[in-house]
Amino acid sequence: MAHLVLDSSAPLIARATTDALLWGHIGGGTVGIASGLVAAFARKGGRWHRGAGNAFFVSMLAMAGVGAAVAPFLNDPVSSIAGMLTLYLILTGWSTARRHAGGVGTLEYGGLAVVLGIGAADFVLWQMAIRDPHLFPDVPPPAFYVIGFIVAAAALADLSVIWRGGVMGAAQTARHLWRMLTALTIATGSAFLGQPKVQAVVPQALHGFWLFVPVFVPLVLMIYWLARTWTTGRRARPGPPAVVHA
Repeated sequence: MAHLVLDSSAPLIARATTDALLWGHIGGGTVGIASGLVAAFARKGGRWHRGAGNAFFVSMLAMAGVGAAVAPFLNDPVSSIAGMLTLYLILTGWSTARRHAGGVGTLEYGGLAVVLGIGAADFVLWQMAIRDPHLFPDVPPPAFYVIGFIVAAAALADLSVIWRGGVMGAAQTARHLWRMLTALTIATGSAFLGQPKVQAVVPQALHGFWLFVPVFVPLVLMIYWLARTWTTGRRARPGPPAVVHA
């Protein structure tokens, strides 16, 4: 998205649309990371958690949606599938928290189909990158493996939910937590490790290991909340995210 620019001679409407998409992506990512961290640290079910969770849900949809739609036009299909994976995680994690009774419906079957499609796309792009290492010069090879690992975990979890006929209690809370915090990890990784302009404003003394800290924080919080959820054997009472009215 950092290269989403047009020539100054381009029509005004085209430049305005480009600017709107760029700032929607940047703004969504910024608000998403900040609100996601607040929701992750806040007491589950409290006002701060619910409010920050709403902001996280909406802003991440904006960030990931713009990224997934625009990246193919920038010759960056890997960012596109990362955006689609983030959308999938956010939507399935949000819907899990809102489901007050067990059961399996269209969303579970549709979600499984979507994540399998994302996995297939990741595999194809990985094979293309192997055949031509210069095809995606800005994409580090581990990106394909990370996406593949998340896809495999999500697909297996979806199959388990479908096989068991739904999830309730601690399993429902765990499903909500790991999907939301994985999406937050993708956002922080993209911002701090994948954006040269972000790295440029970070003091040189904080480069290297310190750039990974924002990425590790959601992972540590995920481990903490999952452990707490499973050891207590009850829901951590995240509370359903408030309905977003159009």
